[in-house]
Amino acid sequence: MDAAGKREMAGADTGDDQTARFAANLTSCLRKRYAGRPPSCSRIARDLALAVPSVPQVSPETVRKWITGKSLPKMLHGQALCIWLGSGIAPDLTALDPPIKDLSLQQLIAELNTLPQEAIQRISVKLAFWLEKEKR
Repeated sequence: MDAAGKREMAGADTGDDQTARFAANLTSCLRKRYAGRPPSCSRIARDLALAVPSVPQVSPETVRKWITGKSLPKMLHGQALCIWLGSGIAPDLTALDPPIKDLSLQQLIAELNTLPQEAIQRISVKLAFWLEKEKR
């Protein structure tokens, strides 16, 4: 049995597994967004840039790598995808939420400053998505 088969049998979550899951989620969200078969990678890159203009545009080649499971987006583009396509693009984010607390704004800021950077980034993705939803 090869190494990949052993990892699969052991239930280990490799980077390849995460990339493949992301690619499947992205393809599914794009199918919903475009009512069936997604358009070209060029159009997807353009539409992402139009939907979230504050994020630098990605190349069609980058989009192709995301769709084929060859790479994952950087945090900034992951956030943009969540805003544009919804939180279904990254369902793992919802499983990592800290417990909900009733805090004042000052307490919330103090609490946020104690969290690791990764948690703050996850929260910012969700907040940006929620704000976009509220605008509609």
